[in-house]
Amino acid sequence: MVSAHLVVDGAFRIRNFDRVGDEEGAMIVRPTRDYVASTGMLSAMSSPRDNIHWFVPHGGPARTFDVVISGIDPEQAPYEIVAIDPVGGVIRRDGSIRAPVMSFEAASAKYDATV
Repeated sequence: MVSAHLVVDGAFRIRNFDRVGDEEGAMIVRPTRDYVASTGMLSAMSSPRDNIHWFVPHGGPARTFDVVISGIDPEQAPYEIVAIDPVGGVIRRDGSIRAPVMSFEAASAKYDATV
């Protein structure tokens, strides 16, 4: 899968991670980007790079225009959506994070636009 997200209104804090492994109940990720994107800025990601993203509205309501292309590799699932908790994870010596997998309901309850 490849996706691009254009901020068309407001601003987002955008964090990207590379998925480097999986453990029981957790995903191992490595931070790649952390920035605030305002109107007109673009964030893109693909299966091999920046494949985990976390957008949080920054300073009020915000919107993106998204283009998603899936099914590029017929041997793989078109995409997978898994909620993780990188902020509540354990930072390892190599800079990667052991981020617990959580439900979308738990993620919504724990995090809001202040994160």
